[in-house]
Amino acid sequence: MSNIPYINYNELNDFYTLSQLCTLFNMDRDVLQERCNQFKVMPRRNDIGEIGLVRYDVRRLHNAIYYDGKEKPFTSIDEAFEQDAKKAK
Repeated sequence: MSNIPYINYNELNDFYTLSQLCTLFNMDRDVLQERCNQFKVMPRRNDIGEIGLVRYDVRRLHNAIYYDGKEKPFTSIDEAFEQDAKKAK
């Protein structure tokens, strides 16, 4: 399980360069690259050619790293009832 810092998603910028992501996630470039590959979050270029992640991908990567090895919350009521029915059998 990774020790990932809390990030307020409402205060995120629209784009983060790779060095900014390393600071945001408190990890070095190699670990960031491994995590991006692990969770299939690919960096892209912004309008001025910098390489990094847009806000959506930062949230997606942060959420994936945070829940890595933990039980994930349900995504819908139907999923919760379906899983409960499986346990009841």
